[in-house]
Amino acid sequence: MIHAERWRVVLRQLHCSLTFDQALKYVLIGYFFNQTLPSTVGGDAFRIWGAYRGGIPIHDAASSVIIDRAVALASLLAMIVAGLPWLFELITSPSARWVTASLIVGGVLAMASVLALGHFSGFLDRWRIGRMLLALITRARAVFLDVRALAIVAALTIGGYTIVSYAVHQLARGISVDLGFGYSLLLVPLITLVTVLPISIAGWGLRESAMVVALGLIGVPAAAAFSLSILYGLVVMASGVPGGVIWLATRRDPGSIAAVDVKDPLKE
Repeated sequence: MIHAERWRVVLRQLHCSLTFDQALKYVLIGYFFNQTLPSTVGGDAFRIWGAYRGGIPIHDAASSVIIDRAVALASLLAMIVAGLPWLFELITSPSARWVTASLIVGGVLAMASVLALGHFSGFLDRWRIGRMLLALITRARAVFLDVRALAIVAALTIGGYTIVSYAVHQLARGISVDLGFGYSLLLVPLITLVTVLPISIAGWGLRESAMVVALGLIGVPAAAAFSLSILYGLVVMASGVPGGVIWLATRRDPGSIAAVDVKDPLKE
C-alpha cells in the first residue's frame, strides 16, 4: 500500500491520477511479474502498461514509473548515508569502506548529473532520444525540486524500508539468528541496494551473497545468513501471489488491464 501511494504522489506531480485501488492493483500485479525478470523490470513494465490502460498517456506512465524508482533509490541512499557512522564501525576494512562510499557517492552523482542535463537542452534537442530524455528530466524535476512532494515520497519510502527491516528482524528471530532490529535497519537497506542491480532474476543470488557478507560483519555465521536470505526471498516471492491471483482472475476480461490490446501506445 505504501508503494501504491508513493506512485500516486509522483503521478500527481505529473498532473496525472489513478485511484488508490487502481494503483494498488497495478503494483500488486507488478510484484508478481517481478519474480520473472531481472530486478524490477517485469513489474515496472506492467505498471506502465496498466497506467496506460488506466487512461494515462504512455509517456507520462513510463516517466512516472522511472521517477518512482529513482525517488526510491534516492531515499534508500539517504537511509544508508544516515547510518554510515554506525556502518563504518562494523566495516573496518579500508577497501570495503571505499567501495561502500563509492557506491553511495556514485549514486548521488548519477542522479544529480541526470537532473543537470536539463541545462543542456539546446544540445539534446537535436535528436529524438535527446528530446525524450529532456521530457523525462523535466518530469523528474517536478518531483525532486518540489520539497513537499519529495518529503512525502521519501517518508513513504523510508517507512517502507523500515518495515522491511523489521520483517527481516522477525524472520531472523524465527530461525534463531541473532539479528537485532538496529542492525537490521542498518544492514537491510545496504543489502537492498545490491539487489537493485538488474543482473539476477528477482534478486536471487545477489541477495544471498549480500546477506552473507553483511551479516558476517556482526558475527552471524554464513550458513545462518544464507538460510535467512532464502527465507526472506520466499517471503518476497509470496508477496507476488496476490498480484498473480488478480492477474489470472482478470486477464480474460476485455476491459481489464490484463487483457491484450491491439493499440500501439507509441503512436499516440
